[in-house]
Amino acid sequence: MRAPRRRAGCHRLRRFFVFTILPFSPAPPTRRRGGSGERTEAFEFREGGDKGRRGRAALSERSPPFLQPSLDRAAVKALGLLQLSNSGEIEELPPPPPVPPNVEPLKTDEAKKLSKPKRALMARAGCGKKGQPIQLLTNHFKVSMKTADEYFHHYYVNLKYEDDRPVDGKGIGRRVIDKLQQTYASELANKDFAYDGEKSLFTIGALPQRNNEFTVVLEDINTGKSAANGGSPGNDSPGNDKKRVRRPYQTKTFKVELNFAAKIPMNAIAQALRGQESENTQEAIRVIDIILRQHSAKQGCLLVRQSFFHNNPSNFVDLGGGVMGCRGFHSSFRATQSGLSLNIDVSTTMIVKPGPVIDFLLANQKVDHPNKIDWAKAKRSLKNLRIRTSPANTEYKIVGLSERNCNDQLFTLKQRNGDNGDHEGVEVTVYDYFVRNRGIELRYSGDYPCINVGKPKRPTYFPIELCSLVPLQRYTKALSTLQRSSLVEKSRQKPEERMNVLSDVLKRSNYDTEPMLNSCGISIARNFTQVAGRVLQPPKLKAGNGEDLFARNGRWNFNNKRLIKASSIEKWAVVNFSARCNIRDLVRDIVKCGGMKGIKVEDPFDVIEEDPSMRRAPAARRVDDMIDKMQKKLPGQPKFLLCVLAERKNSDIYGPWKRKCLAEFGIITQCVAPTRVNDQYITNVLLKINAKLGGLNSLLQIETSPCIPLVSKVPTIILGMDVSHGSPGQSDIPSIAAVVSSREWPLVSKYRASVCSQSPKLEMIDGLFKPKGTQDDDGLIRDGVSESQFTQVLNIELDQIIEACKFLDENWSPKFTLIVAQKNHHTKFFVPGSPNNVPPGTVVDNTVCHPRNNDFYMCAHAGMIGTTRPTHYHILHDEIGFSPDDLQELVHSLSYVYQRSTTAISVVAPICYAHLAAAQVSQFVKFDEMSETSSSHGGHTLAGSAPVPELPRLHNKGEPSAMAKPPLPQPPPPKEMLPMSRKGFGTKGQPTQLLTNHFRVSVRETHGHFYHYHVDVKYEDDKPVEVKGLCRRVVDKLQETYASDLANKEFAYDGVKSLFTVGALPTTARRSPGGDDGSPGASYKKRMKWPMSVKKFTVEISFAAEIPMKAIAQVLRGQETKDSMEALRVLDITLRQHSARHFRPTESGLSLNVDVSTTMIVRPGPVIDFLLFNQSINDPHRIDWGKAKRALKNMRIKTTHTNSEFRITGLSEDTCYQQTFEIKKKNGNSSSDTVEVATVFEYYMKHWKIGLKESSHFPCLNVGKPKRPTYIPLEVYQLCHLVPLQRYTKALSTLQRSSLVEKSRQKPQERMSVLSGALRDSNYNSVPMLRECGISIAQEFTQVPARVLQAPKLNAGDGREIFACNGRWNFNKNRLILADRVQRWAVVNFSSRCKIHQLLQDLIKCGGMKGLQFDNPGYVLEEKPHMRRERAATRVNDMFDQLSSRDKPSFVLCVLPERKNCDIYGPWKHMCLVVHGIFTQCVAPTKITDQYLTNVFLKINAKLGGLNSQLQIEIKRAIPLVSETPTIIFGMDVSHGSPGRDDVPSVAAVVSSLEWPLISKYRASVCTQSPRLEMIDLLFKLVENGNHQKDCGMIRDGVSEGQFNQVLNIELAQIIKACDFFADTEWFPKFTVIVAQKNHHTKFFQQTDPTILLMSLLGTTRPTHYHVLHDENNFSPDDLQELVHNLSYVSEEHDGHLNRCSDLLRAPGGGAGVADDAASEGSSGGGGGDGATPRPVPELPRLHRNVRQSMFFC
Repeated sequence: MRAPRRRAGCHRLRRFFVFTILPFSPAPPTRRRGGSGERTEAFEFREGGDKGRRGRAALSERSPPFLQPSLDRAAVKALGLLQLSNSGEIEELPPPPPVPPNVEPLKTDEAKKLSKPKRALMARAGCGKKGQPIQLLTNHFKVSMKTADEYFHHYYVNLKYEDDRPVDGKGIGRRVIDKLQQTYASELANKDFAYDGEKSLFTIGALPQRNNEFTVVLEDINTGKSAANGGSPGNDSPGNDKKRVRRPYQTKTFKVELNFAAKIPMNAIAQALRGQESENTQEAIRVIDIILRQHSAKQGCLLVRQSFFHNNPSNFVDLGGGVMGCRGFHSSFRATQSGLSLNIDVSTTMIVKPGPVIDFLLANQKVDHPNKIDWAKAKRSLKNLRIRTSPANTEYKIVGLSERNCNDQLFTLKQRNGDNGDHEGVEVTVYDYFVRNRGIELRYSGDYPCINVGKPKRPTYFPIELCSLVPLQRYTKALSTLQRSSLVEKSRQKPEERMNVLSDVLKRSNYDTEPMLNSCGISIARNFTQVAGRVLQPPKLKAGNGEDLFARNGRWNFNNKRLIKASSIEKWAVVNFSARCNIRDLVRDIVKCGGMKGIKVEDPFDVIEEDPSMRRAPAARRVDDMIDKMQKKLPGQPKFLLCVLAERKNSDIYGPWKRKCLAEFGIITQCVAPTRVNDQYITNVLLKINAKLGGLNSLLQIETSPCIPLVSKVPTIILGMDVSHGSPGQSDIPSIAAVVSSREWPLVSKYRASVCSQSPKLEMIDGLFKPKGTQDDDGLIRDGVSESQFTQVLNIELDQIIEACKFLDENWSPKFTLIVAQKNHHTKFFVPGSPNNVPPGTVVDNTVCHPRNNDFYMCAHAGMIGTTRPTHYHILHDEIGFSPDDLQELVHSLSYVYQRSTTAISVVAPICYAHLAAAQVSQFVKFDEMSETSSSHGGHTLAGSAPVPELPRLHNKGEPSAMAKPPLPQPPPPKEMLPMSRKGFGTKGQPTQLLTNHFRVSVRETHGHFYHYHVDVKYEDDKPVEVKGLCRRVVDKLQETYASDLANKEFAYDGVKSLFTVGALPTTARRSPGGDDGSPGASYKKRMKWPMSVKKFTVEISFAAEIPMKAIAQVLRGQETKDSMEALRVLDITLRQHSARHFRPTESGLSLNVDVSTTMIVRPGPVIDFLLFNQSINDPHRIDWGKAKRALKNMRIKTTHTNSEFRITGLSEDTCYQQTFEIKKKNGNSSSDTVEVATVFEYYMKHWKIGLKESSHFPCLNVGKPKRPTYIPLEVYQLCHLVPLQRYTKALSTLQRSSLVEKSRQKPQERMSVLSGALRDSNYNSVPMLRECGISIAQEFTQVPARVLQAPKLNAGDGREIFACNGRWNFNKNRLILADRVQRWAVVNFSSRCKIHQLLQDLIKCGGMKGLQFDNPGYVLEEKPHMRRERAATRVNDMFDQLSSRDKPSFVLCVLPERKNCDIYGPWKHMCLVVHGIFTQCVAPTKITDQYLTNVFLKINAKLGGLNSQLQIEIKRAIPLVSETPTIIFGMDVSHGSPGRDDVPSVAAVVSSLEWPLISKYRASVCTQSPRLEMIDLLFKLVENGNHQKDCGMIRDGVSEGQFNQVLNIELAQIIKACDFFADTEWFPKFTVIVAQKNHHTKFFQQTDPTILLMSLLGTTRPTHYHVLHDENNFSPDDLQELVHNLSYVSEEHDGHLNRCSDLLRAPGGGAGVADDAASEGSSGGGGGDGATPRPVPELPRLHRNVRQSMFFC
């Protein structure tokens, strides 16, 4: 059986580990990290991507703290590699306790000296000797060098246009440098250049001047503009290089700066020739690689890194879909043991098929006529491709398509006026211009869009038939399955053919004529290099019954053999998605063949066939339908399912089916797609099934002996790692990391995998060790690191594995061997004089291997197709001490233990399993167009900013059933905690009298009851009424029609299901049968009599409950009973029915709380007007109807011709002029109807006599149902108007939010007047229901006593006091209490208006006055002007490209262009904090003042770990209770997405105080959770960073009063659980829980001067409402109020008093760039969505370790 081949383009880099383990005595399960102190060894293989594939493995000798049989479970728990829950994570251990006074802490410099040294790559220990010698040839060609005394001189190249704009056009740089070399040859001493096409240029010997400036004029450059302005270059260039150049039409002037950068000795190449390496070797080799690239570029090649592709049609192969494979060659210099060599190999890339654009689109979309082209897809496919237009033969880049067809697309043509010579603009179509003005005949372009090659505001159009795609344009999108298969098939070459091609390539490349190589004295041999190899003997294998298996040519079979450990297939079934497969024969063959192999296969329960009608349905629906059928047919859940698929290659059913079976139901499944069933095929299927069911197919003989060198002597683990990325061009798809671990030592054939998602294109596994004490066993496989990342593997990933070992037992120090396996390299081996591939087991560890590092090449497998690609193994680290022979034989043996194959595989089995795990799990998850393409382009350690979706959990099927155990006695459930009652009142502070917007309520009559009835409103056909607002109209009509039957009772109806009356409804009106007694429990069923052509409804009113009205009187006395809230609800419904306000129970009794409220509504009026305003346009013809459809859906309109109201369900597909519908007409002579088809336009013209003008070219409004649409034209002022008072529920723009806040503000006096008027106008005392209750409402504001607390004293630097006046203070003449120094910093400027130098000067000056010392910035980076119209992410990436070319700063000041929510902010913060680990402060100064600068450096100092000010009572330890006992203060908040965005995850945040007794320093932990979920569902993990042995205060924001019990009984319980988890001894902290509410409607006003209580500059102050739910610390009211007051003064980013505690403000509701459109506002709405439907929640990006010490993040 052949091992699975790797798909073309899926280049992988892998590694694996092995640990050796001895018995131990495990620690008690309740305590962590116990065990023996013995050592262990580990061995790691790793597979990699950029320069090749890497894998790794780790071996160990001594015992970790777990027993041999349970190795797999304990190892997995320790490593914790699969973090599938989207939770906050432990970022670091809690801070240490305070330092004793007699201990001097270690200084920073001394601590750095004690940091652990980095590991270096190990040197070669020697070469192997085992195996049969063989002479081979390799595609390395020896390089010789005559001279080595010269130097390469490196110059930095800066290209700019004449107006100082940077040059960013691809390929222009080479043309400019070529022209420069040609024009200024004499000034440049006739030097030859080696130019990389971007920023680096090299010469042999120095240029005459160190820094050079030139002006270059490039002719016939395709810019799409008119000719450049005339003028000569500047005269300030060094060397007086001013040149006068005659400029023809369409030229462009460039400025070129060449600045000296470095000097590289050429003797570094000579050392490489001798097999030695120096620090300059890689740089010198890079220079000569650039020379090769330049040589190929001059020949017109397409360059893809070190691969070159000629424009030769004989090298092209058609892959279909408008894509071609282009065969080229790879060429690079390599330092080897035998010296420097040139590695040449065949390479293939994908290009767009050149030729007419229309032909490409037909092929790409697989259609046969241009009328069938999807132009939206075409626009995406064509964007950025280059075309050549005829007849001018000019080249352009496509930026898009025209909005209209060529016949209709207008543009302004300037024509000369014959009378006065002026130009005037004439509107013409593109078609007319080319046909009439240019005289070009257009055959078919008129009916199709034009190609746009201009700019967004100045488009340039060409008819599509005049455009042809130029050759050699890379195709970067993902290939289809058929295209990939075709590419692999057509790229194969037998060894002999490949050798001939490579010899021919070297001959045609003609490197000997390259001037730069000649100047270096470099010559390249024409013969393949000869190397000595060895062929290792294949390991012996064991099958069942102790029989031997012998591998021949890397293959073996199970003919007449049984499996070594066969499982049984029982309780299974077959599901069939294929219409062609003979299922009965397939099942019979499986049962028969399984018996021969030792597998007992029972007959299946049943064969479930797919319904033929489902075969064209989407894959997910087909799977769901099959699962439903299976559940109905089978007697119970099966243990195994055989799934027969219809297609062989990547069936779209595969992913949904696997997910359903493995993640939702826990059923093991095997998918097959048989085309030809034979014994070999059935055997292959059974091997996979047996392995999945826990069996073993074969073992190495040395496993059973056991006699694997070193591994069999000491318990050992082998780990393998891999990372799978999305397809090329899909940079937003998360990567999948997988790790596998060996099980059941001394075996090396059994593995188990662990998988998780991480940021896209991130090659290093970012969560390799996470301590999870209760996870299942985990194994580990890793893929995709380049040679440049070897040190990261050694010093980061290996450290994480060592940390996992220490987590289990601090005394456990295993030994490790770390190996990286590369597949993506270009070294091949050939057998001289033979057409065949090298034999399996071939190993090469000399000649072409690294001159110093320990590596070897191995071909373990038999290459049956094409040319064998060896695996390149790098041994990075070896503490175990393997000999070269032992290690090579171990690697060779691990290629024979892959249980799914009967062939040796090309890389070791742990890596293959890791790749398989990552690829299969990627099929589970519905990422957009996700593919399992692995790391084909090497590692990218800098991940993108996309949020990472969570992987599904596998079903927990393997856990023991609870049914099998006797039930254990359960402890009684803990008593539910209730919010505490008031202890008393505070007395501190200056007394004052205030007014509040509560109006007292009095009750004259307290006897009687409210009667609650359940209301059920249905249509005549018993369908429930779901239209909003309709039920209220029906009940009003009921009350009007049946008033006498209902005893003229007044109703209080909530509009849904509840109706209340004062007193019971009479039983005489009863209509339903039954209920003879006169009890109020009778039901009333009324059939509403309606006039003709209206709906009929059935209303059922059923008694539900009685509510005593005396409950209201009890509330008035300040007492509450179980009926109080229900009674108040009735009153609220009464007011809501009249007009909504709220009753509130208060200490003084019942009051009515009246306040001003604002909501957003849709602008009433003509629908067209709304769309113009909504899309900010002035012409209806520019309306985007896709956006319009989304904006209008579910809105209500009124039509003027019928005066009827409708709800919009959508838009018509065609315009009013074209949209047809059927009209039924009565046939005069017959009873049957005749059907006519008419357009909407015709119908309104003839039937309604309405002349439609504007709307004939627009879609119609659809107000009908999906299957029975009803169309209304969008005529501007005649037909459709939006009705008033419709809520606008979508997210507002930044400007809209600002405008709403600005226009909603009211000063206190104005608000009081408005509220008095509203109460007077409401006339509540005339409401019948309130009169029946005897309720009256006072008209005066309620008077309340209050106290004004003294502002706390603050300390600044040097012990100076700061006094807060009116809630504000300043730092005039004061210094910060703990100021950091800002050094190694830089400035980036996105603003074109800010005066940067003035800002920096003022910042440095002002900072120095406050004690915050600013060094001069290292550099100021200005944004390129042409980038300002790009997307925010593009602008940020471009700025970081500039930043990466400079020294990395520790802090960056970012100047933004807009003040309000600039879209650059999120991407910038993400790149700084997550990707690069740079502290940053964003500013958007409009007016720079001392106060503004002070605010900026307050934030900077806090971020850098400083302190701006402190409370005096902190320093003196005078905070009541808090200063006496070590205390933590928590703050919590949840931020939700914008209104209308229910798909945006909520962001939960928890902050914790640090460094007790301070209460000024905090640190945050943040995670995502389900949208609209108000309770923090993973609070235990968010507070794991808290210190212990302390009492806790908890301040919670954003929950409603109905959720107080949940805060006490769920969230507080989780915090207590976290304390128990971290306690080393019994720890019972005391808790105080406070909830802070801002979203209420209580306001306070001063009696004499109704201004604000606190200093509020805008509007009316909204007080914060604090609820003390729980207090075990026994604060007095005064102490608790003063503590809350003090906490409002400790925000380190403000110099003003806050309106709520600073720790709530610090809880960051949404990280930068975390969730799309996530609102920054806290969850003040209460309510939440605790019942929110669970859904996958994207993970937050992990902050870079450099910035995790910031007080604002964890």
